[in-house]
Amino acid sequence: MLHFKYAETIVRTSIIIMNILFSKISNFTLKFHRLILLATILLISASIYIVQSLGFRGDFVDLLPSNFQSVRDLEVIKSRAGGEGYLVIVLETPNIEKAKVFSEALVPRISQLEEILYVDYKFDKQFFEERNLLFVDLEDLKTLQTRLKNKIDFERRRANPFYIDLLDEKDDFSIADIKEKYSKATIKDYYITKDQRRLVILAKPSGFANNLEFCRRLLSKTQKIVSELKPLSFDPEMKVRYTGRYVVRIEETESMFSDLKRTSVFAITGIFTLVTLYLRQWLAIFFIGIPLFTSLLYSMAFTTLTIGYLNMFTTVLIGILTGMGIDFGIHMYLRYLEERQKLKSVDEAV
Repeated sequence: MLHFKYAETIVRTSIIIMNILFSKISNFTLKFHRLILLATILLISASIYIVQSLGFRGDFVDLLPSNFQSVRDLEVIKSRAGGEGYLVIVLETPNIEKAKVFSEALVPRISQLEEILYVDYKFDKQFFEERNLLFVDLEDLKTLQTRLKNKIDFERRRANPFYIDLLDEKDDFSIADIKEKYSKATIKDYYITKDQRRLVILAKPSGFANNLEFCRRLLSKTQKIVSELKPLSFDPEMKVRYTGRYVVRIEETESMFSDLKRTSVFAITGIFTLVTLYLRQWLAIFFIGIPLFTSLLYSMAFTTLTIGYLNMFTTVLIGILTGMGIDFGIHMYLRYLEERQKLKSVDEAV
């Protein structure tokens, strides 16, 4: 019983303290509401400005603690080898010779970008021509193996003193036909697809694909150079396309934010529709929604200042926080309506 009375006393004291505290907060709010409204507008404006720099990281590595040995090892590899993957530029045209001419004009320009380590767009044709027999097909290798085995067997028979060559056999080992076959083989000097309609240029970036700002800057500068060279002046049918890890990262981010916006709109619309139908008051959207949006904006601004980015999981929190955060506004507004129905003034109801 003593413990129960002690606990009851603590609860009553806490309620009294909370009533006094919230009463003072209410009085302060009513007395300085213009100043508070002005400060809120300023904070909202500042939050909107801050949130614009909120980043996004869609790499699974970003979900792991940076002190993990595997993550540290991966960073060492990245620092030594440069960025992951390539920025792939595809020149598509029915006249592949025009694409070759355009690539010779494009590669020196993009090679000068500070975001590019090197550009790979053609084979060392002379290297492969001098070593063409190192790239013999499997069937031709089997043919050479058979010829060599026959030659070895023939020489062994001839080396036998009891061997009599009644048929005057001859077995001249020769690879002249194989040499001729591969000396006539056509070696492409550019990275061209089998249909002879696409020429591929591989640009190695110096930065990493998880840096969204770097990806956008790299793609923007490359597109600007391509635009300045006017590919249609080389061939009216030429199309320049971009792909690779860095372009995919931009597309993934845009798709993620698009899904985030769509999810947030659906969640917020559904919540406020239900609240409006329940309360049968359109003004409830403003009285409940404005504080909710303000708090969400503050949360995003705080995230920008402290962490700086969202990942694949935290992007869905806006919809979740909207559903969880609206409870407080609904309860406060219903209590306000309850007090107003008792014919109390606005100050008293607050």
